[in-house]
Amino acid sequence: MIVFPGEYTALNEYICIERSNKFSAAKLKERETGKAWAASVGKEPVTNYPVIAVFRWYTKDERTDADDIEFAKKYILDGLVLAGVLKDDSRKYIVGTNNRCYVDKKNPRVEVEFRKA
Repeated sequence: MIVFPGEYTALNEYICIERSNKFSAAKLKERETGKAWAASVGKEPVTNYPVIAVFRWYTKDERTDADDIEFAKKYILDGLVLAGVLKDDSRKYIVGTNNRCYVDKKNPRVEVEFRKA
């Protein structure tokens, strides 16, 4: 399991930024992907493909919809590829995702594990 500390930018916020300035949206994606990369560096690579990515999203509260939060898996999967933990995030390697949302006011985070498909 890999733990990604903190919360990531959700879909609705990303859309607002993208509508106001596409360059700001690109910068945001780069920043969020970099944050995921930093948490992934040095982790053991996945070798037994294809896999299902299992995400557990721990947020500070329940104010954001699950589908809005789960958009951030884009940043996380891209960061895992950059760090060399995943070969790629295409459907050849990641055949699906499983998502559950929880509340942890003191320790928001994302936990990700990979299960053989």
